[in-house]
Amino acid sequence: MADVGESEAGTASAVAWLGVQQAAANLDAARSMAIPTSVAELFTDIQAAATSGANVVVTVGGPAAAATRTAAAAHPSVQFFTLDQAAAEGAPANLHAIAFDESEMGYLAGVTAASLSKTGNVGIVGDDDSSAATANYAAGFRNGALFANRAVIVSFANAGTPTDPAKGRAAAAGLVAGGADVIAARSDLSGIGAMRGACARNALVVALDSDAWLLVPDVQSCLVTSVRKLYDVAIVAAILRYSEGKDVPGLVLSDVAGGGIGLTDFHVTKSAALADRLDRVLADMQLGPPRMTAAPSPEPTPTPTSSPS
Repeated sequence: MADVGESEAGTASAVAWLGVQQAAANLDAARSMAIPTSVAELFTDIQAAATSGANVVVTVGGPAAAATRTAAAAHPSVQFFTLDQAAAEGAPANLHAIAFDESEMGYLAGVTAASLSKTGNVGIVGDDDSSAATANYAAGFRNGALFANRAVIVSFANAGTPTDPAKGRAAAAGLVAGGADVIAARSDLSGIGAMRGACARNALVVALDSDAWLLVPDVQSCLVTSVRKLYDVAIVAAILRYSEGKDVPGLVLSDVAGGGIGLTDFHVTKSAALADRLDRVLADMQLGPPRMTAAPSPEPTPTPTSSPS
């Protein structure tokens, strides 16, 4: 079940659909995709999917959360997997929220941004001040930036909502006016506005969540890379785990170690120093928990050497 009106290349729904198709091919199972045009239609489509004889229903996006939970409670024999929906307390046992380690994603974006900044000032645009996701991205971004450059200035600005491109653009403009020359932003509507606002002011952009090269082609000239949620990898792993009769928890956390988070190709020159730094960070993340903390270990200061006399 795609998010409302979402089917184009690069969107969460499009990438998730790739995963559903792969899982279905592996299991020799039928698959279908519905693209609702409204929240009301979304409720109808999810109920229809639950009564179609499907063993598994996948839904994408926050607007589908209530309808998915209602359908899961009414159809306990169907397994529901959700993407970009918070795990609800007391949810039915057949409802599984696939989440992504936002702090790891922010960390990778912060390392990249601080390594490329010429002003020593980087910024990230978030959504709502009370959003846990915004806080996780911001904390990870700060820690990653400080890992790359302990003298970097890290600035934050929130649009106040995920759905207002104008507010995202204004938030990015404020960061650039304050000296930030590399801006990170999510791939929701406010974040896309932030990317465009940063690009219009000649700042570099690091995208979060989806591949902005496909999703926002007009910022390609400013785009460094995208730190992606690999929805396809995550949904394949979850469905195959269920098909094998293994327990699938109510919250499934995807991270670098599990192959659920990755960087796209770089669209600017990646120095050897940055490549090495990212390789080391990714190698650490591949080891799994414990993950990056609020007090990251700084890179060691080189030991001075004396010139021979």
